[in-house]
Amino acid sequence: DNTRYGIYSNSTTTQVIGNTVYGQTTANATGISGSGLIIGNTVYGNYSGLTSSGWTTAVAGNRVFHNAAYGISITGAGTASGNRVYSNSIGIQTVNQFLGRIENNLVYANASQGIQVNNAGATYSSPTTYHVWAQINNNTVYQPVGDAIRIQTGSTYVSLQNNILQANAGYGIYVSADSQSPGLISDWNLLVRQNLPASRTGFWGGSDRLTLADWR
Repeated sequence: DNTRYGIYSNSTTTQVIGNTVYGQTTANATGISGSGLIIGNTVYGNYSGLTSSGWTTAVAGNRVFHNAAYGISITGAGTASGNRVYSNSIGIQTVNQFLGRIENNLVYANASQGIQVNNAGATYSSPTTYHVWAQINNNTVYQPVGDAIRIQTGSTYVSLQNNILQANAGYGIYVSADSQSPGLISDWNLLVRQNLPASRTGFWGGSDRLTLADWR
C-alpha cells in the first residue's frame, strides 16, 4: 500500500531476495524497482510488478502475477531467467535499447502479450562495425488472448530461438514493420496454432501468416 515503490534499489551491488511485495496500486507505482540481483521474490497486485534497470541486473526465479500494467520490465544488458509471470497485462517487456537475455521463463495468461520486445539490439562501429543481439530463448509462452511474442519499436537485432509459443486468439510471433530489418533470427521455435479463427502463427510483412509454411 505504498504510493510509489514497494522496494527501490539503485546500485548494481544490491540484492533483493525472497520478499513478498504487493498493493502498490496507484498509477505508475511499482512493486520492486532496482538494479543488481532481484531473485526469488513474489510480486503481485501492484500497478506495475518489477522494473529492472542497469547493465548487470539479473532478475531470476521470481513469481510475478496480477499486476495491472506489466509483470517484468527490463532494460540494458540485464537478464530475466527462470521467472513465472502470469495474469498481468503484459508479461515481460523490454525497453530502452535492450541488449540482454530473456530465457527459461514460464509466461502465461497475460492479457495483451506474453513477451513484448521494444528497442532491442544495437549496432556499434568502434573499432569495427558489429551487432549486439537481444536473446529471447528457451521460454514457454501461452496466451489464451493476445500475442505470445510481439517484436516492435525498432528492435533491430533479435535472436528468438528454442521457444514454445501458443496464442489461441492472437499471434505466436508478431513482428512490426520497423523491426523486420536488418536482423531477426527465428529458429527452432515450436509454434502452436489452434484451430480457432483468431489464432495465427505469425505476422510479417504486413500480413497474417497462418501456417508454418506461410511463416517460413
